[in-house]
Amino acid sequence: MKPLYTQFKEQQKNMKYKAYSLTNSGWYRIGEFDYNLTATAFLSFGVKAGKGNIAGILGLVAVKGFNKISFEKILRQAIEETKHFTKFRLVIKNYSISYIEAYKSTETSATLLAKLSAEINTELYDVAEEGNVPEGYSTIELEL
Repeated sequence: MKPLYTQFKEQQKNMKYKAYSLTNSGWYRIGEFDYNLTATAFLSFGVKAGKGNIAGILGLVAVKGFNKISFEKILRQAIEETKHFTKFRLVIKNYSISYIEAYKSTETSATLLAKLSAEINTELYDVAEEGNVPEGYSTIELEL
């Protein structure tokens, strides 16, 4: 059996990124998952500033099991020095559709490239929405 990292990289080759071009700072909602069901998301992110190359890659995993959720970094390589995106969070509520959000800390234009490497009951949006925490929801935040 191949190492997990190798499997992760091979899965990436066949998947297309969703691109979110963002200028203002703040939280942006980029996807959702069904917190009522078992949900797993292996998320891969790249960041582009201006017309440059991808300045790094970040892998996150969110897993929802029976009455428990975890959110952690699994891979990080040379994320851009300017730190456009500094945090990610899950906005969750039991037995409800819950959300994946990214925090953009700068007012400089940057593009967040995201793709799901593996998913169960998880999807990325075509367009980023303004992030928020609705009443009755809580968050799990991951700072980079």
